[in-house]
Amino acid sequence: MRYEVDVTGFDLFAVGLLPLGIADIFAKVGMVDWDVEVSTDFAGVPGSASDDGTDPAYGLGFQLRFGSFTARAEVEYFDVESANHVYMYSVGGAFTF
Repeated sequence: MRYEVDVTGFDLFAVGLLPLGIADIFAKVGMVDWDVEVSTDFAGVPGSASDDGTDPAYGLGFQLRFGSFTARAEVEYFDVESANHVYMYSVGGAFTF
């Protein structure tokens, strides 16, 4: 038995920022455009299915600014109608010049 799943998505957000000295809290709201393709091979019988859509997305985060460098952590929730509890947690950094 073999399963193969390919998931892609692109999102676009508007972000609101609450500055707190060297730290910021932010919230974001936007949309995610996604595509899922599944292929299987069960007992020599291949099968496939796909689905796609555009759904709302939301996020909350916290960032610390150190001069030109920013470290941030956030969680995003994708309100995909055909799936339950789609979250993404991330930690990242940015350097501005």
